[in-house]
Amino acid sequence: MQNDFYRSVLAATGGNTNPQRPWNVAQMLNQRQNLSPWTAAQKCRVNNLYVPKIKERVAMKCDSKVFCGSFTPNGKYFVTACQDGEISVYDATTCAYRRVNTLMGRDVEWSILDMDFSPDGQEFVYATRSCCPTGGNTNPQRPWNVAQMLNQRQNLSPWTAAQKCRVNNLYVPKIKERVAMKCDSKVFCGSFTPNGKYFVTACQDGEISVYDATTCAYRRVNTLMGRDVEWSILDMDFSPDGQEFVYATRSCCLHVGNLLGRSAEITCIPFDEFSVHKFASYSVQFASGGHEIVAGCSDGAVSVFDREKSTWTERAFEDNMEVNAVRLLEDNSHIVCAGSDDGAIRIYDRRSMATKSRGSMGMFVGHLDGVTSIDVKNDGRYYITNSKDQNDKVVGCTVNELAGDTSVMSYRGHRVFKSLIRAKFSPARTTGQRYIYTGCGTGYLVMYDVLTGEMVQAIRGHSNIVRDVAWHPSRSEILTSSWDHNVNLYSYKAEGWKREAKTGVTLRRSLRIANRNRRLRSESS
Repeated sequence: MQNDFYRSVLAATGGNTNPQRPWNVAQMLNQRQNLSPWTAAQKCRVNNLYVPKIKERVAMKCDSKVFCGSFTPNGKYFVTACQDGEISVYDATTCAYRRVNTLMGRDVEWSILDMDFSPDGQEFVYATRSCCPTGGNTNPQRPWNVAQMLNQRQNLSPWTAAQKCRVNNLYVPKIKERVAMKCDSKVFCGSFTPNGKYFVTACQDGEISVYDATTCAYRRVNTLMGRDVEWSILDMDFSPDGQEFVYATRSCCLHVGNLLGRSAEITCIPFDEFSVHKFASYSVQFASGGHEIVAGCSDGAVSVFDREKSTWTERAFEDNMEVNAVRLLEDNSHIVCAGSDDGAIRIYDRRSMATKSRGSMGMFVGHLDGVTSIDVKNDGRYYITNSKDQNDKVVGCTVNELAGDTSVMSYRGHRVFKSLIRAKFSPARTTGQRYIYTGCGTGYLVMYDVLTGEMVQAIRGHSNIVRDVAWHPSRSEILTSSWDHNVNLYSYKAEGWKREAKTGVTLRRSLRIANRNRRLRSESS
């Protein structure tokens, strides 16, 4: 078998299996001139005499470590990918290797790790440590457009997740469409259930309203009155199946209910077993598939309630500093992020909370004032924090011994005051979490680009603070909940849509009716 392998290699490379017939180039040149052109194997045998054996020169110089460098299948381009995300395309038709295009990769995180090209050498795909592969175009003469992608989807293959997100990001909400809901008091919470089927609001008077979110009409399907509300409902979360909710108030207990149930069915979970002193919960989240509840309390504690055992199983606290926000680092994770009023984000491991009565396993600093909300990327590494120091920050949950601000990036431009204003990642399914969107103390909806830090949108829609924001999981719609008693709907509209509406042709059915309407308007004015 080994001899057969050697013979196959020699045959493929133009080797001579007959030791009685020596091989030489002059004989092959004479054969090509007088008899027939060389076979592929003979060409390979000649080329193998001239394999590279010296360094000629430095062909390209880059600004960071080069992780990938490959020719396209047709040999027309040579492409490099660096740690800083720069993708450089060089003309490989000559040995000059002139640069013809430069692109900046998206969602690179640590580095571009691998790269491949389409058979025609026009497109590329690269892999990073982010949650999805990203595609692009190597040809500088063929710019990216939606029509080209639609043609590719029809004739070649369906879109990848990255391509779907790229198209959706062209149609992010940018105008206030209408007031979707009007409430009788300040709206503190407004969120979609995980499946996007319902939108739920919670107001200062304790009213919990459930709306059908399967269409943009948002028809109310149920109303409940919260128990032991005291000043207001401060935070709310939903079970993974979207059927149950839990809310936190300034009372000494949590409350759990069914979205389509009755007010009398709401059950109370008291904190009485911890202390005789009264304390409140400012943040709450379902954990372990809905079997547990994590709460951040005003006495500085992070507590875990087991619904099956009906008891508080874990509790960790530090410095009696109010915990304003708690979030699991990812679904069903053991790591809990807790943001406090001192501006620090403490990291707790639930596996050690049951054995240690005090202390966190790590802490991230960078905010100069209290943390108001935390939202996670759900990749086990990154999360965003909103703070009273008027900053959003993206923080990486990795070992970092640097002093001072340990965040990845800061986003500035919105105002945070009066209340615990929320900031969140845009949906991963439709946008690839490309944006951070947040409420504002001046009544604006503010959106930032995660990669560049630039403010993408700042849309005025309320006369009081916007405390909570919610982006529909599968539609390009954002709902903002405000202290002006309104919930506004924001959506995408094409440029110039108002101008086109004004310049449109008006159909006049009756001159008499038109004159009468004109006369009535003048009399009323």
